[in-house]
Amino acid sequence: MSESGVEAIVSDYFSRLKQALAPLPRSRRNQLLDDLHEHVTMARADLADESELSVREILEHLGTPEEIEMARELHDSLAALTEWAERHRADIATARTAYDRTL
Repeated sequence: MSESGVEAIVSDYFSRLKQALAPLPRSRRNQLLDDLHEHVTMARADLADESELSVREILEHLGTPEEIEMARELHDSLAALTEWAERHRADIATARTAYDRTL
């Protein structure tokens, strides 16, 4: 495949990814896009012979834009839950002790 064809595949992928990440604040969205673009660029540089198939394999390894967005949502939710648990550590310990006494 021509270089422009490979570039079109990458461009389409990042266009779909940008759309999937649209609900994010611009700075967070751009950070994720930049990080993933750097990853793809480095992976492409490691290819002995860049082809449509090899580039599609790199992108498939990352996951679909929708999968990346779901993973990002899960990560953010878990981070928020962890932060909440850290803030309420003492209350959780007290509640756990009270519960254990009922057993």
